[in-house]
Amino acid sequence: MKITVKDEIEVLYELIDRHQTISFDVYDTALLRNVINPTDLLDIVQRKIQERRVGNIDNFKQQRIKAEESARLTSPKEDITLEEIYKQLSVLTKSVDIQIVKEIELETEREFTIANPVIKKAYEYAFSKGKPLFFISDMYLPRSFIEELLANLGYNKFILYVSNEVEKCKGTGGLYSYIAELNNLTKDGWLHIGDNYVSDYEAAINLGISAYHYRSLRERALVKNSYTLEYSIIKALQINIVETSEELDYWEKFGINTVSSVLWGFTNWLIENIKEKGQDNLFFLSRDGYLPYLIYEKLNGVISHLPPARYIQASRRVYQFPNILNMKRQDALDLLTAFNPSLGQRITLEEIFDNIGLNKSKYKSLLNSFGFVSFKDELKSDFQREKVKKMLDSIYPEVEEVLQNEKETLLKYLRQSGIFDFQQINVVDVGWRGSTHKAIRDLTGKKVTGYYFGTTDIVYPDISKDVLGYAFNLGKPKQRQNVVMENVMMYEFIFSAPHGSLIKLVDSEGEITPCFKEEDRIEGYLSSIIKGIIKATESYIDYFSYVKNVTVDDCLGDYIEFIEHKNYDDLFQFKELTSSVGIGDTQDKQPFVTFVSLKEYQNRKKEIRIQVQKNLWKNALVVYGTGEDLEKIGIHFRFAFLDRMEWFIRERIIRGIRNPKKAFRYILRKLRK
Repeated sequence: MKITVKDEIEVLYELIDRHQTISFDVYDTALLRNVINPTDLLDIVQRKIQERRVGNIDNFKQQRIKAEESARLTSPKEDITLEEIYKQLSVLTKSVDIQIVKEIELETEREFTIANPVIKKAYEYAFSKGKPLFFISDMYLPRSFIEELLANLGYNKFILYVSNEVEKCKGTGGLYSYIAELNNLTKDGWLHIGDNYVSDYEAAINLGISAYHYRSLRERALVKNSYTLEYSIIKALQINIVETSEELDYWEKFGINTVSSVLWGFTNWLIENIKEKGQDNLFFLSRDGYLPYLIYEKLNGVISHLPPARYIQASRRVYQFPNILNMKRQDALDLLTAFNPSLGQRITLEEIFDNIGLNKSKYKSLLNSFGFVSFKDELKSDFQREKVKKMLDSIYPEVEEVLQNEKETLLKYLRQSGIFDFQQINVVDVGWRGSTHKAIRDLTGKKVTGYYFGTTDIVYPDISKDVLGYAFNLGKPKQRQNVVMENVMMYEFIFSAPHGSLIKLVDSEGEITPCFKEEDRIEGYLSSIIKGIIKATESYIDYFSYVKNVTVDDCLGDYIEFIEHKNYDDLFQFKELTSSVGIGDTQDKQPFVTFVSLKEYQNRKKEIRIQVQKNLWKNALVVYGTGEDLEKIGIHFRFAFLDRMEWFIRERIIRGIRNPKKAFRYILRKLRK
């Protein structure tokens, strides 16, 4: 089981209490870099060399790595200095001022190095107990530089030993012995804390020094082997927050690690397009525009001359239904009776009439004349839907009267929100087909340009020239459109706001106020997700010039992998979530994850297989059970089955199964291993 940050701090406190002398490794322990790999800093140095026109060296990173290798090969000492590395670099390249480049490297080290909050707490605790404190580093950087860095980051009282200065390393044990002898330390009273298993743990233990292996954050987070420079910075920022913070819940971590990059990439793309086109206004439409709006406002303090932004209430129900007055009657009837059976949505006559705003008590006899029993009747076939269309067609003037009143209220709200202050307007939303965009254009008569996370290949033809999509535009690239639309509700989920959907606008003595749908279960988790996203965003802003142009693939990659992988811990959390998928005040809720017992799955295989295909997280399934459950359904094994059940009981839930058809066989195969 993974140790929590809080528990690890307590472990460190207990170890410190039991020892007289405390020492810490420096890099990846007391100090962290905001890049995934240390050599990523050399890419940044390369950029700075080019920007400052220090010289002509296109392959600085490769040359710098080669210079370090050469210095180590030619040195008789256990470690080398930065000066020795740059001496070798001066041989490899004559086209730059070596001293200036060296200063740029040190500057970059300062810029991207932060204190580790976990080790900082351990250090402060040891200091409060009056323990002698040492920092020990196998490093080529000058001692004076590391000493200054530690002090500037809050480590104020210590003695520092650096391998390149004393010509001894931790890995050989020589540096530990040197420090012990010089300071007359008792090894059995000494605790060393560091991330390198060989040099910080094994080498210390072999000398009789107590050691705590503080696993590197990259190792804990299971990072990939390589990233683009921009995403290396973003990923390191995420990891350094999540792996060192004490009070983050699952959803805040989800916001930081998994989806913050999606919102960051989209909002920066939006800003680039807005600036390029010289726009003077920006309207973020609820609810999907909420988070981009928050991030935009954060960036407004960093980027100059951005147009003023407003967050206005919008929904397909409140905008599309009044726009029915501009539609052909058949198209209007299609919209009024629309629902989404592919996502498991069910709809009743009551919901259809309530959504329109018709007084049901007036139409009971009409209902019966079309063959329906009550307003609770559910539409279960295309034939029933056609009957409802005919019924609404028979009272269409009354429908128009209701929607005409709504149209007037909506136009008042748009005027109140500032839409009519501009000749042409710009809207931001999650996207897909552009129905709200079209409604605003049709109702106001203004030119509308839409900036969306994605627009499909079925965008309304009359607005297709006025939409731009970030992840995909007008369905291209098709592969990315397919990936997103396969799990469209998972993307709408991360663009949600901590308030219900708009279902009505009310005219209160000239002031138009919004009425919201009763809260979905997902909204209870959104505050934590948003908190995490904003926390990550603020850290990205600190490195804005480096991460503003991160690619779409990088920004979407973690969330795409999250959805496809279906990790057990994630499925377990998402099983609590439900949401509605219909237009307006739809009461029917759909789950993100199906969560069933082993027995239930065995008895209802076919039904469950159909259900999981309609989940808002498509094909997300968790099957759980115990050894007793397996015995009850008559499964027998040739080995002592109960002796093998400890793992199963401990886990409680097997895992999400990507292909539900194989779920039962997977369980048996897993248990037989």
